[in-house]
Amino acid sequence: MNPTLSYNPESRAGRIYIDNLLFVMKQMRAVTLRIVERLDTDQLDRHAYPKMNSIASLLRHIACFTESTRLAIFESRRFNATELEYWSGALPNLPLKSPGGYPLSYYTTLLAETSSRLHGQVSERSDDWLLAPRGDSHTQNWNYYFKLFHLVEDEISHRGQIKLAIRLMRSLA
Repeated sequence: MNPTLSYNPESRAGRIYIDNLLFVMKQMRAVTLRIVERLDTDQLDRHAYPKMNSIASLLRHIACFTESTRLAIFESRRFNATELEYWSGALPNLPLKSPGGYPLSYYTTLLAETSSRLHGQVSERSDDWLLAPRGDSHTQNWNYYFKLFHLVEDEISHRGQIKLAIRLMRSLA
């Protein structure tokens, strides 16, 4: 995937793409947090519609996907048994379920911790690392930009679900 640059005042030589991607990821997260900043525990745990995910489960899933992406990129592994148990109910491709009863601060801390780990490791790399072709004879060519951009797409998609859930809750109140 070849990225398109947007304005990033923090870009440095040899790191224009990576700094731009980190800038976009931070801005995306700020918008997600702004959308949920006034929700209470009941609103986070409520299912606006019977088959919809709760906002809490979506936030936990976003954190889970951030961490699983970090592990795949930087440790070349998937979750171990302990991590699978911890992230149970938040794993991609499975029904989402949050344990419930947690305040917003629980989810914002979880999101901040997982993002901080990922951003810290990404920020140590260069554009060459980000854009270098990866893959083997069994997979299509890809690069780390593609994987990280997919993380951005996933959060934006779930942010749309969160916004819909908030609108539905308000209309049903």
